Formats: sequence, C-alpha cells, structure tokens
Amino acid sequence: MRIKKSVLAVLLVSALAAGMAMSAAAAGTLQEIKAYLNSGITIKYNNEVQVMTDAQGARV
Repeated sequence: MRIKKSVLAVLLVSALAAGMAMSAAAAGTLQEIKAYLNSGITIKYNNEVQVMTDAQGARV
C-alpha cells in the first residue's frame, strides 16, 4: 500500500513539473495581436440567419 502511495505521489509531482515546464515554454511564444470586431457579420445556415449564444444564453 505504501508503494502505491509513493508511486502516485511521484506521478503527481512529475505531472505538475511537466505542466509548469510546458507553460513556461509557451509563455515565450505568445505574440500580441490587434483585432477589430465586425458586428455586421452574420452566419446563415439553410438560408436562415443564426444567432450564436454562449452557455448562459447571452448573444456572442
């Protein structure tokens, strides 16, 4: 039982370390961009305009 707990602990620590290393590597590759929002764009499906909503029902 003690061996299983130590193996689990090693796996968790390894996963945490790998996650930290990946996020540190990704932070160096981020690039700032500028964008414009065009509210006039519509999405049509079967010639009907679709209204996109998020999980709370708010229009996006």
